[in-house]
Amino acid sequence: MNSSVKYSDNDFYQVLGRITVAFATWDYHVTALILNLPSKGMSINDTTTLKQKLRILEDLRPDQIKNDLVLDKLSNILPEAIQLCEARNRYIHDHWVFNKDTISVGEIKLMRFTGLDKNDVKPNTEKLTISNLNIFLEEIIQMYNKFGILLKYLEPAQ
Repeated sequence: MNSSVKYSDNDFYQVLGRITVAFATWDYHVTALILNLPSKGMSINDTTTLKQKLRILEDLRPDQIKNDLVLDKLSNILPEAIQLCEARNRYIHDHWVFNKDTISVGEIKLMRFTGLDKNDVKPNTEKLTISNLNIFLEEIIQMYNKFGILLKYLEPAQ
């Protein structure tokens, strides 16, 4: 990080807030895509998570989508989308450690417990920079734009 720049908690709150909004926008695009696909057997509700929606799209067969272009584009972006989505819970639900000494130089720690399902609980800490968070934000924005473009290939649901 550039040592002449001093960061504050607000710089991190801003990028974390933007990450949250970007995930919500992406989820909206994925939901709209599912609702506009002329396919039977896809069921979502108000509690269906983004990851579950992506898995629904991943399980589509060619005979379920009448638009081959959308199916082809989906198959190309879904592996990356699922991987990006898997990071979502960490960024949204893990514990962010705001320490003025590290924040001021553009660093923050993300903490979580691992091994909960194996009775082998261990704390896990990851150091991230504000630059890392901005790069992650851009990846989410690029992904929701890809899904937004797919919507343009579909006719609205009736």
